[in-house]
Amino acid sequence: MQLEPLRCYCEIMGWEIFKEYTDKAKAPDLVNRKLWNELLKDAAAHKFDTMLIWKLGRVFRSVTHATLTLTLLNNYHVGFRSLMANNNNFSATARALTGNTGVEVSAGFVASRIKQMAAKEALQRSGVKIRVSDT
Repeated sequence: MQLEPLRCYCEIMGWEIFKEYTDKAKAPDLVNRKLWNELLKDAAAHKFDTMLIWKLGRVFRSVTHATLTLTLLNNYHVGFRSLMANNNNFSATARALTGNTGVEVSAGFVASRIKQMAAKEALQRSGVKIRVSDT
């Protein structure tokens, strides 16, 4: 459920998706979060420039873990965005934790575009043909 809106957001922003990292392990279980560890290695190697997540609570389970990770990303010059955070781009929490600032994106605009795109895709999957009119 979370991947589709994230993909739509990337499409709206004109971003190319480098890789989707989706671990099945519980968030506090860092040993079994193999893709999480791979994500951090890829960030260190500058294989992508922005990490996009659904929401902070799905990734971090403590302020300490969030602070350490966001500081690492900042040191690697990797941006961080949380789709469900109120002030998208570096969310308010992320900015407070790392002292980083960035260009704000209208969360309302993005949410409305994601809903439109998801609805269009759902209709197309169900066989409905969509016509775009100029009016």
